[in-house]
Amino acid sequence: MPCHFSIFVLRHFPNRSDQKIMPEHQRQEHVSAELSQDASNVEQAMKPALAEMADYMSSEAVEIKAKIKPRIEIFLSYAHYDNSVKKRFAEELKARLGSSKRYQFVLHDDKGLLCGDRWHDELQDWLSRCDYGILLVSSHFLASTYIQEHEIPVLQDKSFPVALKPIDLKNQELHGLEHLQIFFLDEKPFSGVSGPNLQNFVNKLADEIEQRIQKHREESIQTDEADADVEYAVCFADGARKLTEGHLKFKGSLYECERFIEGRANPGIISHQSKSESAADTVLARPYILSWALDSDVPFFALLGDFGTGKTFTCRMLARQINALHDEAPESVPLCVYIDLRRVSTRVGTEKKVPRLADILRDAIDFTRDPLDRSIVTPEKIIELVRSNQALIIFDGLDEKTVHFTPEETNLFIAELWSIREQRSGKESAPPQGKILISCRTHYFRDAIEQNTLFLGRDREGRTREEYRSCTLLPFDTAQIREYLEKRLGCDGDKIDRIVELFGKVHNLSDLASRPYTLNLVTEFIPDIERLAAENAQVNTATLYDTTVENWLARDEGKHEFSTPHKKRLMKSLAAETHRRGGEGLETDELDEWLDLWLADHPAISEAYRGEKPRETLKKDLRTATFIIREEADSFSFAHTSLQEYFLAGFIVDALSARQFEPQELEMKIPSKETLDFVADMLAADVRKGEKVVAALAAILEAAYRKEVSELAFALWLKLHERGTRTPAPRTVHLERAELAGWIIGNLNLSGARFDEANLRGTSFRNTVLVAASFRRANLVNAEFLACNAAGADYSQANAVAGIWRNTDLRKSRWTFAELRLASFVECKATSMTEFPDTKEYVAAGCEGIVSSSLPAKGKCSIYDGHSGAVMAAAFSPDGSRIISGSDDNTLKLWDAASGNCLLTLSGHSGTVTAAAFSPDGSRIISGSRDNTLNIWDAASGNCLMTLSGHSDGVSAAAFSPD
Repeated sequence: MPCHFSIFVLRHFPNRSDQKIMPEHQRQEHVSAELSQDASNVEQAMKPALAEMADYMSSEAVEIKAKIKPRIEIFLSYAHYDNSVKKRFAEELKARLGSSKRYQFVLHDDKGLLCGDRWHDELQDWLSRCDYGILLVSSHFLASTYIQEHEIPVLQDKSFPVALKPIDLKNQELHGLEHLQIFFLDEKPFSGVSGPNLQNFVNKLADEIEQRIQKHREESIQTDEADADVEYAVCFADGARKLTEGHLKFKGSLYECERFIEGRANPGIISHQSKSESAADTVLARPYILSWALDSDVPFFALLGDFGTGKTFTCRMLARQINALHDEAPESVPLCVYIDLRRVSTRVGTEKKVPRLADILRDAIDFTRDPLDRSIVTPEKIIELVRSNQALIIFDGLDEKTVHFTPEETNLFIAELWSIREQRSGKESAPPQGKILISCRTHYFRDAIEQNTLFLGRDREGRTREEYRSCTLLPFDTAQIREYLEKRLGCDGDKIDRIVELFGKVHNLSDLASRPYTLNLVTEFIPDIERLAAENAQVNTATLYDTTVENWLARDEGKHEFSTPHKKRLMKSLAAETHRRGGEGLETDELDEWLDLWLADHPAISEAYRGEKPRETLKKDLRTATFIIREEADSFSFAHTSLQEYFLAGFIVDALSARQFEPQELEMKIPSKETLDFVADMLAADVRKGEKVVAALAAILEAAYRKEVSELAFALWLKLHERGTRTPAPRTVHLERAELAGWIIGNLNLSGARFDEANLRGTSFRNTVLVAASFRRANLVNAEFLACNAAGADYSQANAVAGIWRNTDLRKSRWTFAELRLASFVECKATSMTEFPDTKEYVAAGCEGIVSSSLPAKGKCSIYDGHSGAVMAAAFSPDGSRIISGSDDNTLKLWDAASGNCLLTLSGHSGTVTAAAFSPDGSRIISGSRDNTLNIWDAASGNCLMTLSGHSDGVSAAAFSPD
C-alpha cells in the first residue's frame, strides 16, 4: 500500500437532495433565501405558554428552536509521511467547522478501514461519494504515485487544495493543481504559522470553504432546479408515503377496513371558554374531518374521544382515504402523513429530555425503515412537505406520550408537534402550509378549560380559536353495534338480537359494547360472557380483560416456559417497572437484567425452574410473551397501552391485598385514569379481595405520610368513592407534604385531615367535610373550597394567593400569618375566626364575619415610576413577586411586585434595553439591547455575570431555555 493515508466520510444521498422544493412563482425572487433555508435551516421559534386559566397562573413563554443543518461530507487526502502535521490541521479545522452556523461538517478518522478490507476499492468508493475533498499539499503529497493516479483525478473538480508544508510552485510538478488556487496565509503554509496566525489560517480557510459551498449550491439550484423539482418531490413524497404505510401496517389486523364502522361525533371549536362551542347535531366523524382537511382554511384539528371510542381507527381510515384521493388528484389533494406517537420515544438522550420535532420524526421513520428500501425520507423533508402544503400530517395518540410529562413538558412537546408548520405573523402574505391533526383521549384533561388551553397555548403568538377545530367521538349506539356484529360475526338477525339482549342484561356490558375497542374484545369472547352471565358473575372491563388474557395464554400454552400463573405475575411486575420508567420500553439487556432481579426477589418462583429451565430459556420466553412487543431494534414494551394499564392495576391490587403489605412496592407516580378504573373493576368483581384492599388503603392513609404511596392510596379512595363502592374509613388522613396539585376532591369526609406543607396548588375541594383539618404552611395558590365545611380548620402560614372560598363554613378557623393576597371569600360563614388578617389584599362579599370589600369608583392599577425614558420590555419573575423592566435610558430596574419599590437598577448596556426575562428559577435575568449584546445578571445582587456578543444588529428578544 502506498505511503499515504485518508480521512473520509460516507454520503447518504446526493447533493441535490438538499435542495428546497418550492412553487415556481416563488423561486426567482427567493433563490438566496432558499439557499439559507434549503434542506437545512428548518428553523422556527415557538413560544407556547400556559394561557390564562381559572386555576393556573400565567407562565412566561418558552422559546424553542429546531435547527437542522445540511450535512457536508469531506474527504481528506494527504501523504502518510505528513501524518503529525495533518493531525494538528484536522483537529483545528474540525473545531472551527464544528461551530458553523450554516452547515454540519463531519470529519472522520481512519476507523472506516477495517482489517481485511479491500482498501483500494473502499477508497475509490469513498472518493466518489464525498461532497468535497481537501488536498493537503506537500512535497511528499506531490510525490505520491497513488495520489497522482487515483485521488487527484477524482477530487480535482470538488477539492480545496491547501498548502500543508512548504512547496515550490515554480519548480515542482503539481499534477494538475497548477490550474487551481492553492490556499496559503500570506504565502505561508499551515506548518509555517503559529500562535494567532494559526487560528487566522484556519478561520480564513473555513470561510473560503463555506463561500465555495454556498456558490456551488446556488449554481446547482439555478441550473438543475427544474429536474430536481420533479425527481426529488416524487422521491421524498414516496418516502413519506412509505412511512405512513409502515405505521398503518402496525397491528393492521385490528384496523381492517372491512371492520370499520363510521363513528358519530360532536363537532366543536376549541376556545378558552368554560365550554367548547359545538353544534347541536352530531356528525359522521370521518367525513367531517375530511371536509376540514380538503375544504377549509383551518390549519389545526383535535380528534378527541374516551378510551376505546375509535380515535386510532378513524385516523387510519382517514389517512387511507386522503392518500387514495391524492393518488387520483395529486395536484389538488395533499399527501397524508400518519404517525403513531406510540411508536416514538417518550424521552431522548442521557438526560431523558422531551423529544424535539426532529427526534419525533426520526423515530417515526426508523420504526418503519426497510434497510433495502432506497427511497429518501428525512425529518427535514417531512417538515418541508408540510410547510410547502404538499402534505398534511396526523399525530395519533398524543396522550400516550404526554401522560408521562409534567405540564411544562407537555406544552413543550405539543409545541414541537405544532412547529412542523412554520410560525408566521398574520400580516405576512405567504403561501398556505399543510394542516395538522392530533388525536387524544378526552378525559386526559382535567376539564374543558384545561383541554382547550393545552391546544390554545399559542394564542399569545397570534393564534385564534378560528384556527382550531375539533370533534369528540361518541360511543356506538345500538344500530352501530348491530352493524359491527353483522360485519364481524356474519350471523343472522335473530342471533344478533340475542347478543344485544345479552349486553343489556349484564351489568356494564352495554357500556363496554359501545366502545369499538372493547366491543372487539366482547365479540371475541361472547361464549365466555354468556357463561359468566349465567353464573351471575360480575362482568366489567376488568373481567373482560381477564377473559382475554386467559384465552390468549391458553391459546399459546405450548409455547410457554413460565407457567400461566407465573406469567401473569411476571407481566404485572413488568407493567409496574414500565410505569416507573415513565412508560419507556426496556432494551434487551435491561429486560434480561430486570428478570434476573425479579427472580431473585421471588425465590419460590425461581426455585420452581432451577435445573429444569435454563435462565436464557426463561428470558427468551419473556421476550416472546404474547403481551409485549419489540418496538424498535431492541426495545420491548406492552403491545397495547390498555394491557399495560390492566396488568399495572393487577400489580396494585395484589400488593394491597398481600398477606404482608410492602409499601415500597407502591412507590410510583399516580397511574392513568384507566389504571384506576381497572383497579375499581377488579375490586368490584372480587369482594373478598376488595375488603382487604380497602383495609390496606385505610391503614396507609392513617399512617405517617409516605411519598407517592399515600398519594396513590388517596387517589384510589377517590376512585372507589366515585364508583359508589365500599371505601376506606381512616380515622385521620395524613397527607403532609403530599403532591396533590390540581386534584379535584369532592364529597369526602376529611375531618381532622393533615395537609400540612402539602402542594395543593390549583386543587379544588368540593362539598367536602374538612372540620378541624390542618393546612399549615400548605401551598394553596389558586386552590378553591366550594360548599365545604371547614369549621375549625387551620390555615396558619399557608400560601393562599388567589385562593377561593365560596359557600364554605369557616367558623373558628385559624389564619395566623396566612398569605391571602388576591384571595376571595364569597357567602361564607366566617365568624369567630382566629388571627384573620385585617389587610384588604383579599376581597369578600356576602360573608358572615368578614366585611364586604367596597368596589372602587374607578379602576385602579399600580404605577411603577423610576425610568428616565420609555419602558421597552418587562417580565414577571416565575413566582410573581418581582418585575424586571428595560428602558431606552439603557438600564433595567428590578421592582417588588407587591409594594412597587425599586429593588435594583442594572446598568451596563450602552443602548436601549429591548428585551428582558427571568430564568425559570428566578435567579438570573437576561437582557437584550440595541447595543447588539445580551447581558446575564444575578437577580439577587444585580451584578452582570456575562456579556454575550456576536450580533451585528440590535437584540429584540431573549429567553432562557427551560433547563
